[in-house]
Amino acid sequence: MKSGEILSTPLWIFLNFLGITPSGSYLVTVGRISRFKGIYEAVEHIRNSGLALVVIGGGNSRENESLISFGKKIGVNINVLSDLDSEAMRAVLRNSVAVIGLAHGEAFGLTPIEAMAIGIPPIFVNEGGYRETIIDGENGRLISRHDLSEWKEAFEQAQDIEIRSRWSNSGLQRIAKLGLSPENHAVKLQSKLNSMLSMEESP
Repeated sequence: MKSGEILSTPLWIFLNFLGITPSGSYLVTVGRISRFKGIYEAVEHIRNSGLALVVIGGGNSRENESLISFGKKIGVNINVLSDLDSEAMRAVLRNSVAVIGLAHGEAFGLTPIEAMAIGIPPIFVNEGGYRETIIDGENGRLISRHDLSEWKEAFEQAQDIEIRSRWSNSGLQRIAKLGLSPENHAVKLQSKLNSMLSMEESP
């Protein structure tokens, strides 16, 4: 089975194929394994939460194995998924408790937007560009990098049905307000195309 076959494969079968329990018992982080992306920090923050971690991206086989081994040492189950197409990635995100991120120096993170677009809570470090899209406690959480108790609380909040629903609705509103909805992207693209055509037609 290839990731692209998600369209014709029941979700639980696809997730089982990837080694993921389809019960909303995991968090997702997106990015390559590097200290700048904070992947190891994410593992440490999940410790004792009872949740697993799915890393979309990862690194080479040695880096992936080292990360998985590190997780086992502190009681965190880790799945590293590489080369997922967009449909497969959305399926993995949609089944998660939340999408988390502890990247350093992120100018404008797209991952929170991707999460909010499908109704999944974004829980990110209160730094950099994440503050442009997430409003703490309204459409997700922004948390100090070193406040482990707050991270634990956020994971619990993301599993609360009422809070999750509220964050989801607010997230969609936030995307629309920032002009990041697919409809707005289409309008902007058409505007650019019209502008280019006008320039070509000018004498």
